[in-house]
Amino acid sequence: MDTILTYIEGPFGALVMLGAAQLANLTIFVATLWMTVVAARKSITWGLFVLFIPMIGPICFARRNWIDAKNPFLLYMLGCLFLVLSICILVLRAIIATFFNAAP
Repeated sequence: MDTILTYIEGPFGALVMLGAAQLANLTIFVATLWMTVVAARKSITWGLFVLFIPMIGPICFARRNWIDAKNPFLLYMLGCLFLVLSICILVLRAIIATFFNAAP
């Protein structure tokens, strides 16, 4: 019976996590574009703020305009969560391989 841990711990586990990180980056990119379009429809200043100030811009815009920015903001946060989780798993794999002399 295959579990998700089989793919993470196996020989291609690092590639799976790198693929997950790239998918998270793509999700963040799409959400940022979507949020920028929504913000630019409000005003060009909001659009530039969201586009050129990462993390702070989308959060400020979503706080002020929650009804319009809810969906792109939640997609943005989901991408950030997946990115952090995949990087944490990659780091844990490296720590385990280093300190326990196990093959990653």
